[in-house]
Amino acid sequence: MSKTKLKCGDCGKPFRATRASQLFCEECERKRRQHKAQGASNKAVVTPPTAGKPAWMAKSPVRDATTPYTAAVPVPTTDRVARPGGATPTTTATGRPSLTPRTPRPPREPKPPVPHFEVTPAHIAAIEARYLALAQPEFDGIRTQIANELHIPKRVVKEAVRDLRARMQMPSWWDMQGYQGELADLDRIRAAYDRYLPVPPVGIHKAIAAELGLSPTQVYRGISAVRQTLGLPHFNDPAKHPEMPRSAVAQPSLT
Repeated sequence: MSKTKLKCGDCGKPFRATRASQLFCEECERKRRQHKAQGASNKAVVTPPTAGKPAWMAKSPVRDATTPYTAAVPVPTTDRVARPGGATPTTTATGRPSLTPRTPRPPREPKPPVPHFEVTPAHIAAIEARYLALAQPEFDGIRTQIANELHIPKRVVKEAVRDLRARMQMPSWWDMQGYQGELADLDRIRAAYDRYLPVPPVGIHKAIAAELGLSPTQVYRGISAVRQTLGLPHFNDPAKHPEMPRSAVAQPSLT
């Protein structure tokens, strides 16, 4: 087979081809084989893993080529601010924060015991007298005022006033406001009440309320308005009521 004269595809030098697929001269082919062999040897070299980096991450990209891979180490914090009244943070030799036990508070002094107040009949009589004098009508804070004036504990005043109001069947202070019902009902209350003057029995407002079909509160306020127009005091003297207990005889009573 005759050799074909060709032009080298790399250096352009004419040469005699020894095979149909030859495109480069002998010298250029030798250079290309050497370059290819050198490249294959470079790929076979394995880069050793970075210090501190696991083997399974040897081929993984490193974010910072200048800093080797290291495990995360907690950074101790020493600039914490202590809570008010709490422990003060410090740093141990290992770099971990620790808490210094706070100073225990001194024990509180116990409150002095409240001295016992011995309630006497004279105290009860003074409370009832002062209450009936001030309750024209009753107002908010009347019990506190009586306790301060008589130097008696307020709880004693409240109990004495509660017993007095229950004994005399006195409505609450908001029930003692002015009459706000119909004038026709007031005339009926006046006519029914006149039959019991001058000394109606205690609790007459409840009996009249049942008789007229009205509420006890409405009748009570109506009686107060009737007594005011007649010039009568709001309360009668308990001494005129034989049905009242003897403990209340020295005090005014409800009409």
